[in-house]
Amino acid sequence: MRSDQGMLFVFDQPALRSFYMKNTPLSLDLLFLNERLEIVSIYKDAPPNDLSPISSQKDAKYVLELLSGEIKKWGLTLGMNINYIKL
Repeated sequence: MRSDQGMLFVFDQPALRSFYMKNTPLSLDLLFLNERLEIVSIYKDAPPNDLSPISSQKDAKYVLELLSGEIKKWGLTLGMNINYIKL
């Protein structure tokens, strides 16, 4: 994955979300977003191949995975809104 890419998970309804890094060979940052695309939880530097749960602190409808370090690089913080373009 390149630094200008990510993986967006879209769910039908907002809820507490939990991810893990099984079979993921690189470290990732995770953004948990509500239905208004507002950042409600942040997890930085998830370790590769780790089975520990990574959970949102609030209900999320979307989860965006980015390369580790991108949250810091872009200065993303709780409460910010994200925009994206479907390809």
